[in-house]
Amino acid sequence: MVKYAIIAIIAIAVLGGGAWWFLRTPSDVSLIKEHIEKLTAAASKSGEEPPLAAAGKAQALANFFADSCDIEIAGEGVAISGSYQREELPPHAMLVRAYFKTANFSTYDINVNQTSKLTAKAFFTVMLTGTLAGGDSVREVRDINAMLVKANGHWLFSSLKIASPIKK
Repeated sequence: MVKYAIIAIIAIAVLGGGAWWFLRTPSDVSLIKEHIEKLTAAASKSGEEPPLAAAGKAQALANFFADSCDIEIAGEGVAISGSYQREELPPHAMLVRAYFKTANFSTYDINVNQTSKLTAKAFFTVMLTGTLAGGDSVREVRDINAMLVKANGHWLFSSLKIASPIKK
């Protein structure tokens, strides 16, 4: 009788521990959503930045991307399209961030479709509010299509297509 009670207690402990681990481990979809939120937070700028701090933030932004990535940004008068290596991204990020005195990015409606264990598609909307370096205010809403790959246990952007600003 005692033998069966001990076996039952061990079985319950193992099942409980397995359930706790399974429920505690975040899904890939939630990790991707968190990755997108972290990217928009890292892209935000609260004020003037010393050159060394700006370089560090630009490098941090590059770390959200795969070794090779396609980036396409549509817009009036400004259109960027090309394939880039991760090490090519920090100078571009510094140039874009230099256009802004402040920039706050907010993410909305993140939809993720994991296409395999190592790839996913994401569609989300980003609102930029801030001040240009010249002092003008800016408020833009853009839809973004992204492809992500899982490398070394981390989700990274392999493609980012940013649509023209949504007009009211």
